[in-house]
Amino acid sequence: MRKPLVMVRLALLGLLISTFATTAFGQNIKGAIVGSVKDPNDALVAKAQVKVTSLTTGELRTAETSDDGTYIVPNLDPGRYNVTVESSGFQTVTVEAVQVETNSRTPLDVKFTAIESGSASVTITADAAPLVDS
Repeated sequence: MRKPLVMVRLALLGLLISTFATTAFGQNIKGAIVGSVKDPNDALVAKAQVKVTSLTTGELRTAETSDDGTYIVPNLDPGRYNVTVESSGFQTVTVEAVQVETNSRTPLDVKFTAIESGSASVTITADAAPLVDS
């Protein structure tokens, strides 16, 4: 009678261990930058190039806005990033020192301020901490 009880306890223990092990692996230490890109008339811009550069490592990640003008750059290590947005016919916009936190989606909506004329660009420096949606 004791042998089946021991087997049941071992089976339950194994089930508990496997449940907690998978929960621990599910933790996310990465973050993301998400947002939209608009033209000077507030129309969403499709196919804009979004370049995200880590200020710590220099790693460059790229994304392209979808047909509805939105983008996401996932799996970023926590830290500060420069974000550059380019699209044909508009001045390049760079947002400096965007802070990405662990397990968060940092919102960054970009609006082109002018139609391209020559090689001008607009640079924005992030001085305040951004709102974090967690």
